[in-house]
Amino acid sequence: MAFPYLSLFILALGGKPEQIGMVASLGPLLGLVVFPLGGYLADHVGRVKLVGVMMIVAAAIELLYVFAPTWQWLLLGSLLMGVGSMQFPASSALIADSALPKDRSRAIAIMNTVSSLPAMAAPWVAGLVVDGVGVDPGVRYLYGFMALANTISGVIALRWLRETKPPTENGFRLIMLPKLLRETYGGLPRLFGAMSGTVRAMLAVAILGFAVNAIAGPFWVVYAVERLGLSATEWGSILLLETAVRNVALMPAGVLGDRLGRSRCMIASMVMVGAALPLFIAVQGYWGVLLVRLMIGVANALFVPSSIALLADSVPRAIRGRMIAAIGQGGVMMGSSAGGTGGPALGYLVTLPLMASSLAAGYIYSAGPALPWLVSLGLVAAALGLTLGWLRD
Repeated sequence: MAFPYLSLFILALGGKPEQIGMVASLGPLLGLVVFPLGGYLADHVGRVKLVGVMMIVAAAIELLYVFAPTWQWLLLGSLLMGVGSMQFPASSALIADSALPKDRSRAIAIMNTVSSLPAMAAPWVAGLVVDGVGVDPGVRYLYGFMALANTISGVIALRWLRETKPPTENGFRLIMLPKLLRETYGGLPRLFGAMSGTVRAMLAVAILGFAVNAIAGPFWVVYAVERLGLSATEWGSILLLETAVRNVALMPAGVLGDRLGRSRCMIASMVMVGAALPLFIAVQGYWGVLLVRLMIGVANALFVPSSIALLADSVPRAIRGRMIAAIGQGGVMMGSSAGGTGGPALGYLVTLPLMASSLAAGYIYSAGPALPWLVSLGLVAAALGLTLGWLRD
């Protein structure tokens, strides 16, 4: 509910497009520490406890957005939100552990569909709130609700999720953190050596996909509202319909990933995103924007289950937590406009390129409002070339 309107909130608190990029750039910074730590804890301490506790921690951090007096407070909030991302290696490993390889694309698609159904109306309801009471305090209310939802999610995780990998005898103490970080980054040559060509290509595709989201993602709503004249409610209804179409397409897309091949679905998805990006700056009005977003919704339904399944197919279970901590879950919703990074989850090897892209995004938009989508088109073309050349089922 809150993420799609964060850029408008930054502007309402006195920020400029450059500050939108600054706030977004700090989000992944702590990932350089928490992703290696999260990967270790996922493999040695247990997945479930990490997921539940980090959801509750994220809820506490979201209160900074609720009470922020100026946009500078959002810099701190964005930085600290990286702590909550420690859960992603564990949750990604849980998902991968819990599905049989032959049905993995379909299983991931079903899970995403069912879990997304209650949230379909969220952007539209949020748009009503923003239009009804104003960007400020409307976005504050939305972040408060999100903190409550994360708290409930954390309790559910701790109470009902079941561990898929028993904890090892090697627990974790804070004094171990420096040694863990040295081993993590010092062991990068060994990690790359353990990667197949497909996994390396997926890492490069993930970096390019997250860069697309960093450069254009925060400005979809700004362009739609300021340049195309849409209201927050209209933008929210577009996101609602996009989510509905994506959810309807997810399960057939999961079946296609299992039957026709993961890489073929990823190729088709990138072609659709590549067509939609330049179309956005050419269309006018509500219906044109809706067409673009529906194309991207279908494209992401094709991409996410297949890419997550392909990575899970390619990484042994014993090192899955650490590998996912490094390169992410494999899925990225290219062209995401709902805020955040367009996960499902990124890894620490993606962090610095993502931060650099986010920091540049505000300056790119200020140089020309159409430029973020043209730059993103070039990045998608590069990702498509890598997929055609290197990805193998």
